[in-house]
Amino acid sequence: MALNPHMKATPHVGLFTLLSVASACLVLGAQPAFAGQQKVLIIGIDGCRPDALEAAVTPYLDGLRAEGLYSNQSQAVYPTSSGPNWSSMLTAVSPAKHGVTDNSFNGDHFDQYPHFFTRVREVAPSLFLASFVHWTPIHTEIVTDADVSVGGISDAQVAQEAAQLLLTGDPDVIFLHFDDVDGAGHSFGYSPDVPEYLDAIEITDTHIGTVLDALIQRLPYTSRATGPAEDWLVLVSTDHGGIGTGHGGNSPEEQTIFLIASSPSVYDGETIMPSPVTMDTIPTAMDHLGLPVLPAWDWDGESVLHRVGCPDGLLARAKQENGTVALWWQAATGPQVTGYELLRNGRTLAFLPPTRTDYLDAPNLNGLGGHAVFDYELVPLATSEGCPTLRARAVLSTGDVRLWDDFESHASDAELEGAGWTIVDTNNPIEDSTWTITNPGGRANPPTFDGIASGGRFLISDSDWGGSPSQGNQLGSGMSHDLLSPNFDCTGLGQVWLHASCSAVLNNNGQGVLDVDVSINGGSWLNAFRRVAPARSATPFPDNSNADGFFGRLDVDLSPFATGQRNVRVRVRHYEPRWDWWVALDDFMIDDVDLASGGSSILLGLEDFSGGIPATWTLSGQNTGTETWHTSDKGGRYSPGNVSGQGVNRLQHPGPAPAFAILDSDANPDPAEDELLMTPVIDCGGVSRVFLHYSSEVLPDASATEEVLLSLDGGITFEPQPLFSYAAGGLIESGEEPHFARRVIEVPLAAGAPNVVFAFRYASPGDRWWWAVDDVFVTAE
Repeated sequence: MALNPHMKATPHVGLFTLLSVASACLVLGAQPAFAGQQKVLIIGIDGCRPDALEAAVTPYLDGLRAEGLYSNQSQAVYPTSSGPNWSSMLTAVSPAKHGVTDNSFNGDHFDQYPHFFTRVREVAPSLFLASFVHWTPIHTEIVTDADVSVGGISDAQVAQEAAQLLLTGDPDVIFLHFDDVDGAGHSFGYSPDVPEYLDAIEITDTHIGTVLDALIQRLPYTSRATGPAEDWLVLVSTDHGGIGTGHGGNSPEEQTIFLIASSPSVYDGETIMPSPVTMDTIPTAMDHLGLPVLPAWDWDGESVLHRVGCPDGLLARAKQENGTVALWWQAATGPQVTGYELLRNGRTLAFLPPTRTDYLDAPNLNGLGGHAVFDYELVPLATSEGCPTLRARAVLSTGDVRLWDDFESHASDAELEGAGWTIVDTNNPIEDSTWTITNPGGRANPPTFDGIASGGRFLISDSDWGGSPSQGNQLGSGMSHDLLSPNFDCTGLGQVWLHASCSAVLNNNGQGVLDVDVSINGGSWLNAFRRVAPARSATPFPDNSNADGFFGRLDVDLSPFATGQRNVRVRVRHYEPRWDWWVALDDFMIDDVDLASGGSSILLGLEDFSGGIPATWTLSGQNTGTETWHTSDKGGRYSPGNVSGQGVNRLQHPGPAPAFAILDSDANPDPAEDELLMTPVIDCGGVSRVFLHYSSEVLPDASATEEVLLSLDGGITFEPQPLFSYAAGGLIESGEEPHFARRVIEVPLAAGAPNVVFAFRYASPGDRWWWAVDDVFVTAE
């Protein structure tokens, strides 16, 4: 039998086992107990997919995994290019802060979010810091405050330089970058099935072996009583994966990476849970070094060294039929977790034993209106720090629910159709963009009412996955991908509403259409809601009433069609997409709750910005004039009565001049922004329900934060959880068509508060598109 040359047949080389032999006394096991001088070696392998790493023969890396912590489900940042991801790893912040969104490094903010060597210098100036990298931009663009920094050298030279320093110097922190794996991916393909790609990983493992051998050689003289005098944490990760011969997207193959954390002072062979992100790498190094992470640094990552045996995967599922919420999670396996505290909306529900994996909650809905939101927290009670709090959310309607599906009960499309849903491809579409529960493109979940991603399974018609430049549905053909709901009965209802978590990205230069249609008693389909790609060139044409994509909770009034009807069905149609992104749905509900009207009394009158930013409103931030919120539309986004691929298509049309507030990050001179547009102080005392109304049109960007904030002290401070955010994880695509919505947000925290302020916040590194808002008012009951 011929042997696979990449079969895992070689025993792993355990670095710390070798160290124990060298010192003749170091005992490693499940219980960390070691106190040498803390030092860190960080190894970056460019473009290394975790599944390929596990398929390759890598004795040195296998040894580090076996004698340390490991995750093959770590996550890179989007876009999955080297510039953004090495920047995020080495600064411990996201692209929204460091500003790097491609390999040009244009618009970086390393002055505010520098390489971590600079931060180490602030708290431990005497440490010796070294960087040896193959990819030159890490050396020229990112690294600062190194004692030694060398770039543009081969992988073999990277290993040799590091080995020499370990043998002859006294380093405290070393960063290494190997690039040949990424080169093999670009040349031959990023896949565990590509021999050349696995070869490159295996050669890189030998380079890493050169470094680890040098590390071993510097330690044999240590005390036989205490083990090596130096406790080296070895961190190994990558910047991105790849698919085909490229990367940059958000598919699982591109965005899923790995992290190894190996040291005598960490647990052996444990999985990091919950899974890390690339920004966790440097906080982990700082944790091992015993150095503080100062709040002023505003880092996004956290150490993973104590994230062992933790609970994971908290899910909350609303049971609309009986008004309960089922919660479940993966139990803790580590002995440090002694139980859990379960909270609902900040109040303790129960204390639970560590073996518990579920809980059934029955919230009291009396006195509540609309859709009641319940935020759950599962807090591990532990003898040591490290396990993070898990969070989940459920929404219960206080109305009469006639159809509800969060799609968690359907493991396949066949099971979905068995529950009464129907998937139809009309007029023989060319694209393979059929509605499915399998998420073939590996997309994030669609956004809920506040922009946070929904949980679990969802449905998607993914044209970006199912189409291609040469395989798109024909314009004018009527080819469509249709999703038909089960039949539902609306007799006895005075009004009928459809609610769903929805992401519809139709493409700024595309042809796609999203339709929501209704059929009564099997009759013809009647349109209740439509969105059209703004560049579409056939019927139905885009105009100022239907253009743009959609992001958030979709609320569609079906009352004109469905009120009192016994046999009703809804069709969601993705019409004639031509390689034009997607439509995704979750949390599909039919009830009699109007979430679009708000309250009957006015607390803040309508502001349409026709007279500019009112004197009673406040601008706060780092810019002035047209570099903050303004009404003169300096970027020329508005053209009366017209629609364009990236213009303001829905606000104030067909008025002769723009009359809305806009923050235009893309119009020169493109400074960085962190700008607030704040309402006057609103007295919400004496009311039981408060509603914020506004119209929003945004061209989103992955490096920008567009969010709505609440202050209860007159605008001095703001609540940590935004009322709505385009940057909270819901499925969205950067820089495509605008997304328009008229939003009505119920704000329970504002009810009864005398000093309420709402703020629209836009923050970015600069040169990151725009956000416009209009028709802002506040109502109450």
